[in-house]
Amino acid sequence: MEHLDYESFKNKIFDPEKESTQRFYIGKEPCIVDFYTKWCTPCKEVDKYLQKISEETSRKVKIYKIDCEKEKEIAEKLKISSFPHLLFLKSNQLPKSLIGLYPNKYIQEIVEKELLNKGEIYI
Repeated sequence: MEHLDYESFKNKIFDPEKESTQRFYIGKEPCIVDFYTKWCTPCKEVDKYLQKISEETSRKVKIYKIDCEKEKEIAEKLKISSFPHLLFLKSNQLPKSLIGLYPNKYIQEIVEKELLNKGEIYI
């Protein structure tokens, strides 16, 4: 898992200054971006599960983390105010969001079906 600041987010994910309809993921590998705060208890639960996903997918899915207390500009530009907030991204596609605490099994289904192409799911 890699922590991103504004510049690295802009260089690895997409430019948050663009219109929301133009925010296509610029990376090659599918990824999850975890927007969190240190005071958020559900964020800590999601973090534990994302670590497990990181180990299980063995570099097939990148996981990035954004501390929204440190990187307020990104959160403001993307209008992220509820936590945890996950973005699921594939190359040249618009992001898909999941806001709040969900069962690990549901997150795993999204990873498998949306990011690893093991079926279809709509979020």
